[in-house]
Amino acid sequence: MNKIFFFLLGCLISFSRPTSASIQFGSGLNSAIGGRTVPSINLGVGTDSFEVLTSSVGVATKAYSHSAYSLGGYWTKKAGDLFFGQVVSGFGVGAIYAHRTFKDMTAAEEKKEDFALGPALFSRWKLAGPFFISVEGIVGINVGSHFGDFIAMNYRDQVNLIIGFEL
Repeated sequence: MNKIFFFLLGCLISFSRPTSASIQFGSGLNSAIGGRTVPSINLGVGTDSFEVLTSSVGVATKAYSHSAYSLGGYWTKKAGDLFFGQVVSGFGVGAIYAHRTFKDMTAAEEKKEDFALGPALFSRWKLAGPFFISVEGIVGINVGSHFGDFIAMNYRDQVNLIIGFEL
């Protein structure tokens, strides 16, 4: 089994073309918590033509908790320059997973989960050196455990405003 793995890995490395890779770290504001703006943690990995971006956000109190995660794959393109920085934009597919609990003193704990898939867009403005401001949006149709949500075209959206740096 190990021989097959190393053979496939060698084939992938030998057929891959050299390209520049980057890693993005950031934090910002996320709309996933039902209109409440909560800070998020964001991570991205990509090349000149494709990127994968993730985000995580959550809040917890004695009465409720809400966590949301997103993952998007984007085909990217350099859109040009704006003032003194370069603009990169992308279009792709994104996924959103959200988990909520509500704790009432008199009733049992209520839980709800959502999973949505759909189109995603982002635009990143590289300000000075490695620093950037980015906006990422995903609109997805719920494809979770409730088939009725999919048939009714119930959707979920998530928008991130990110300030970060790129390595």
